[in-house]
Amino acid sequence: MLIARAIHSRGCLPSATRLIAPRRAASHSAHHAPETSELTTKEGFGGAFWRNTVILSFFGVACYKYAPEANDNAYLTRWMAFYSVPRDVWLNLNVKHTVLQQESSDQSILFADAQVSKVHRYRSPQLLDQASPFLLPVGMTVDMSDVVAKRD
Repeated sequence: MLIARAIHSRGCLPSATRLIAPRRAASHSAHHAPETSELTTKEGFGGAFWRNTVILSFFGVACYKYAPEANDNAYLTRWMAFYSVPRDVWLNLNVKHTVLQQESSDQSILFADAQVSKVHRYRSPQLLDQASPFLLPVGMTVDMSDVVAKRD
């Protein structure tokens, strides 16, 4: 009960008088200015718009007067020409790159076309003489007269 009174007295719940109270949207009590006041602006050529227009006009005339001639290279053009790499250097780099790419492609084609040899080549053919294929003790002779080396 105490809580309900506290909520009602604090204004958390709308009272009946607040719900019925008239709301006048057209009332003038929201502002304190007199009704006869009028806002008038001072008009003239001293405003910011006209000042900026005059400054931009002078800036445009100065740029036109001090701009380089049509046959003269502008500062930016001269600067770009000074720091740019000559055409011959790029041509030489491109030729070198093309030659290296051709060599690389030739090597890759060579490796791609490589095949394993059909005949097994021993690194050390004398190993055949060390042991017998028929469980003969070492030192016994084996007839190798019919052995023929295969050719590719």
